[in-house]
Amino acid sequence: MTGSVSVVIPVYGTAPHLQRCIAALHAQSRLPSEVLVFHSGPGAPPEPLRRASPDIRVYHAEERHFAGHARNAGAARASGDLLIFVDSDIIADPGFVEAICAELSTHPDSVLIGSVGLFPAGGLWARVAWFIEFGSVFPSRSAHSPQSAPSACFGLNRSVFEGSGGFRTDLFAAEDGDFFVRLQAGGHALRFVPNARCDHVFAGGARKTLARLGELGRAAAFLRRTHDL
Repeated sequence: MTGSVSVVIPVYGTAPHLQRCIAALHAQSRLPSEVLVFHSGPGAPPEPLRRASPDIRVYHAEERHFAGHARNAGAARASGDLLIFVDSDIIADPGFVEAICAELSTHPDSVLIGSVGLFPAGGLWARVAWFIEFGSVFPSRSAHSPQSAPSACFGLNRSVFEGSGGFRTDLFAAEDGDFFVRLQAGGHALRFVPNARCDHVFAGGARKTLARLGELGRAAAFLRRTHDL
C-alpha cells in the first residue's frame, strides 16, 4: 500500500523497554516514514534515546497524560497517511509494519489489530498476565473480526482515526475499549492480523499482575455500563 506511515508511541515515566521498542521499528522490512514518541510525567524522556535515535520525534509534557491523550497528541503531530500505534513495552517483528500496510490496502476502512506474543522474559506471572490480557490476539489464532481488542499494536488510516474523534482523554484503562466500540458503531470493523506480530515485555511479579487484572476488570465494567454491552 502506498502512503506514508507514522508510528506513535505513548510513553509515561521511565519506559525501560522504549529503546528496544524503537530498535525493532528501525529493523522493519517496510520502514515507517516517522516515529513519534509522546512522553509525559516527571522528567524528560531518556537522554540516551535522543542520542541513539536522533531521527525520532520526541515530545514531552511534564503533567501526566493517560495513554489515550498521548496517542491523540502524537497523531495530531504525525504527518503519515497511515497511523500505527504501539506501546513502549511492545517489540515488533520485522514484518509488522508491512503486514499492517498490506491489510489496509484491501480493507482501508478497518482497524487492523496485530497479534501479541510474549517476549521471553518475566517468568510465570508474565505468562499469566499475557494470557489474560492478550488472549484474543495470540499469534496462533486465525484471522477474525473481534468485538474488542487490546491497543498494544494496531493501525488504521488517518481519515478513520480523525473521523472517530480519537481517544477519550479522561480514561485510564478503558480508553481503547471505548475507542474500538465507537469505531465499530461508525462502521469500521476490527480485523485481527496474525502475521502482524509483536511481543509484549512484562516485568513484574504477582502484585503487579493482580493490579493489572484489577485495572482490566474495572475497565470492562465501565464499558458495559457506558455502551450497554
